[in-house]
This record gives sequence, structure tokens and C-alpha cells, in this order.
Amino acid sequence: MFGQAEPIAGVEAQSRRLSPRPELMTIIGMKELSILIVNWNSKDYLQACLASIYRETRGIDFEVIVVENASWDGAAEMVAEKFPQVRFIQSEENLGFARGNNLAFAHSVGKTVLLLNPDTEIIENAISTMMAALKATPDAGIIGCRNVRADLTLITESIRRFPSILQEILGMEWLRQAWPTCELWSIDVLFHEHKGPVQVDVVTGACQLISRDVYQAVGGLSAKYFMYSEDIEICAAALTRGWKTYYVANAQIIHHGGKSTHSSGRGDRWVSIMQKHALWQFHRAARGKGYAALFRAVIGFVAVLWIMAALVMSPILFATRKRDAWWRVWRRWTGALQWAVGLERLSRRFRTQAVSRGTADALGQ
Repeated sequence: MFGQAEPIAGVEAQSRRLSPRPELMTIIGMKELSILIVNWNSKDYLQACLASIYRETRGIDFEVIVVENASWDGAAEMVAEKFPQVRFIQSEENLGFARGNNLAFAHSVGKTVLLLNPDTEIIENAISTMMAALKATPDAGIIGCRNVRADLTLITESIRRFPSILQEILGMEWLRQAWPTCELWSIDVLFHEHKGPVQVDVVTGACQLISRDVYQAVGGLSAKYFMYSEDIEICAAALTRGWKTYYVANAQIIHHGGKSTHSSGRGDRWVSIMQKHALWQFHRAARGKGYAALFRAVIGFVAVLWIMAALVMSPILFATRKRDAWWRVWRRWTGALQWAVGLERLSRRFRTQAVSRGTADALGQ
């Protein structure tokens, strides 16, 4: 287990800011669950997500709060028409995933909160199953579930270990599938049936059920992350305070996963930059400046190797009509190299493009 992450700075001050306004408790009253969704250019996914929540969730007194992150994609009109019971908050700027969820949390009144991506759909009684697991496990602070694609195939990043340099280099999907017991990722629990919750390092931020006390104690999601890795940090922060993260196998959600990101020409490059920068931030906070510097150097070296391999293989891949796969690899690793050599100005420019480029995963994993 990781267990060495540094506490998030200013926890007490952040916790006070995260406290709900007293008038909300008076007017609405405490609920069992607050479902928090941060939307950005995901109206159609959001509609399916909300429909699945109200269709599948029974026996729980819950509220749904949607923060619209300045994409102005018609979500406000859709929610008002089809889901008037949803509390909708329109942000004037793109706050990113962490700040967007913290804003929603400040308007919530649930004893427990569920952070849910807009590009997810609840399957059957997933929420009530996770709620039961949280109540039945005294040291649980965070609960996650099994994530599957639209065709119901497993997403292996439903759980993960706390990140390391070697894991980032070798953590390719086919390797994870081939050797699920490898200690770099330890995902073998995904391939076996379990009667109860199983302790893991991290559950994906696409669906995290968190006790309100835990969310407040750690100061919410760290606002230093615009997107990516905030789910890792909150699991680490909870662990340092004695709360563990658990995976529940018999609760499932569909996670569509960034369809609109990859419809844009720069989607893969932009995502790569944001992912690497977020992991660098985590390593710097949790393992120190030296480890973070080594991470940047190794990513740069690996990126050069991938780019060279892509150039060598390009005639074969183009001849076999696999040019789309080649372009994905090219954009991903040129983005990683761009970040590794320290072109922070361009990295920030790609970050601001989040306001105008559609992606569900700009709000999560």
C-alpha cells in the first residue's frame, strides 16, 4: 500500500469552505446521498446518466446536483425540461473536475456524496449496493465499483495502485489484461467474484462514493488539479487519515469514456499533456521533487522511443490502413514529449482549450 502521501495543505480552511450553507439544511433537510455531476460539453451523455439514476435507484433519499462548467451546451435547457428535480448550477468559467465537484459539494446536504461522471450510466442497484458496502465497512472512506464499456466489457482501470514511474511505462491495457496479478497494478480482484468489499489503493474518479465526513476532513478534491489524478490524491489523503478505499464487484456502471475528446484532432495530445502533468503534481506532493524530476525525465526518454518506433512502423501501418491507430500513438507521445521538455506555456494553452473542446473526460477519468 502507498500510505505516505503528504496531507493536503490547508485542510481546516478548505473544510470550512466546503461546509454546506446552513439555510440549505434548514430548507431541504439532510439527505442520505448527494450525487454530484460536473458537466462539460456532455449534454447527451448527461441526459442518459440522469435517466439511469432515476430509473435504477430505489429506497434512497437522494438529491442530484449538476454543475455546468461553462460549456453552454444546452444542458441547462435539457435538465430544466426533463429533470426539473435536479439542482442545476451554471458556472461562468470552466472550473475543472475538482473545483466543480467542490462547488457542488458546498450546495449539497447528503450524509454521503457520489462523484459521478456525466458519461456514465447506472446499472441496476449499483448505488444502493455501494451505499450498503460503505455502511457495513467501518474503516471505509471511499467506495468504487466495476466500470464497464457500453458492450459490458471490463475497464481494468476501475481500480489501480498508487502510481509509480514503472507503472506509467508498463501500464498498457494488454499487459494489465495478460498479467492481472502483477504487483504494479494488482487488478486480479477484477477477475474473481467477491462476496464483500475488497480493499484497493484507488478507485476511478468516474464513480466514487465518499462519506461526507471524509470529503470534508481531506478538504475535498485538491484544486491544484484541473483534471486527472484528483481521484488518486483523495484516496491517498483519506488513507493517511485512517480511511481505506474499497472496491465492490457486484455494483456496475457503464463508463463511455471520453468519446468527444477523441473526435477532436488534438484530443489525444491534449489528454496526454494533462495526464502527465497531473501525475507529476501527485509525485511531487507525495514523493518529493527528486522523484517528480525523474518522472519527467523518464517520460521524455520513453516518448522519444515511442516516436521513433512510430516513424519506423508508419509505412506498414499506413499500408495496412491502421493510420488512425498510428495517429493516436503519435499525438499521445508527442504530447508527452512536449510536456517532458518543459513547454509549460503550450501545456497551459492546451489546458485553456478545454473550454472550447468537447470532452466528457475533461471532467474525470
